[in-house]
Formats: sequence, structure tokens, C-alpha cells
Amino acid sequence: KSGTTWLQNMIYELLDCPNGPLENMFRQIPWLQAEPPVGISQEKIEAVNYLQLLKTDNSPMKPVLEILQQQIETMNSPRIFKLHAYWGWLPDNVKETCRFIYCYRNAKDVAVSYWHHIKTLRVVYGDKAADFPFPKYFDEIFSDENVCEYGFWENHVMDWL
Repeated sequence: KSGTTWLQNMIYELLDCPNGPLENMFRQIPWLQAEPPVGISQEKIEAVNYLQLLKTDNSPMKPVLEILQQQIETMNSPRIFKLHAYWGWLPDNVKETCRFIYCYRNAKDVAVSYWHHIKTLRVVYGDKAADFPFPKYFDEIFSDENVCEYGFWENHVMDWL
């Protein structure tokens, strides 16, 4: 909840809408997401490259990745993508050939924004949102790495910087 969607819109406009006027953000700026299962420990995150895992032949994500690959191949350059992954999850060839803009903001602001996010998307987060009155959530967001899908805010930021 750091402003990634805002940033992707701004960059798309600054690059003069390479794939036409923004009608379907997820089609024109694909979300390249390869996240580990919720609750995975930081040690396991560091030990496994999830982007590579999703590319294996027996991956349940393979059909999704094949569709995404076809979509990417038809896009005009420059291509813009969104992701929430840790830097360490990216394959070396991607790190060497792509340019990145990392968007982050004050951890307290992210916590407030994320709390509203999980409250709004109960269909996705279920009872997790109901169990979190804001004071309890605010205390736990900085002490329990399983409160957010991506673990602690500071681990994610430090991995990129």
C-alpha cells in the first residue's frame, strides 16, 4: 500500500501511453506477481526463488504464465510492469536487463492504508479483517511478520535498497 498503482498510472502517462489510452490497467500494465504462500517464513523466502519456481513445467501457474507471455510479446515498447516481489525473488537475467522504479513510503502510512485495504476486501481476506480493530492491528503489523502477505515492511524495503 505504498502507491504502486498510482505510480504505474503516472509512468504510463509519462511514456505517452505506449499501448493506447489506459482502458484496462491489468492488460496494458501486467501485474507480474509471484508471491509465496501466506505465512511462509523469511528464511524460506530467501531460500527459494519463487519466480523460477513458477516457471517449472509442473507449476500450477504455468497456464497463467503462458497467457501472460503471449500478452507481453504483443505489447509495444516501452513495456511497463507492476510487481510486489522482493528483489531477491527476481532472476538474475531480469535484474540485469530491466530497469526498476521502487516505490515505498512511510511505514506508518503503509500500515494505515493496508488496514483499510483488508477491511475493504473482506472477500479476499475473510475473517482476518474482522479480527483486527485498528489498535491491535497497528501493534501486530510491526511485530508479527504474518500479518501482511509480504512479511515485514522493513525487510521488503531493505531487500530493494
